[in-house]
Amino acid sequence: AIVGGGSIVPGSLKLNYAIDGGAFVSAPLASNGGNSWTASLPALECGSQVKYYFEGDLSNGPVFFDPVGAPTNSYSALSVEAISNLFTDDME
Repeated sequence: AIVGGGSIVPGSLKLNYAIDGGAFVSAPLASNGGNSWTASLPALECGSQVKYYFEGDLSNGPVFFDPVGAPTNSYSALSVEAISNLFTDDME
C-alpha cells in the first residue's frame, strides 16, 4: 500500500541508482505486467556497490519514494558474476 493514498501515474516510475558512491542516475522502469518491472543499467565491474531507490508520481499529487526517505535512505546491492557455495551442510 502507498502511504498517503493515491496510485502511481503510469509511465512515471523510475529506478534511481548510484554506482560506487557516484551521483544518482535515473532509469525508467518498464512494466512486464503484474508486479514485475525492468530497468536497464550499464555494465558493472564485479564488486561494484549499487545504491538504489524507486520514485514515481502519484495520482493525488505527491511523489512516491521507496524506501521512505530516499535518496538519503536507499537499498544496496553488490555486482557479482557468480555465487559459489564454498561449504554446504544439511545438518544430518
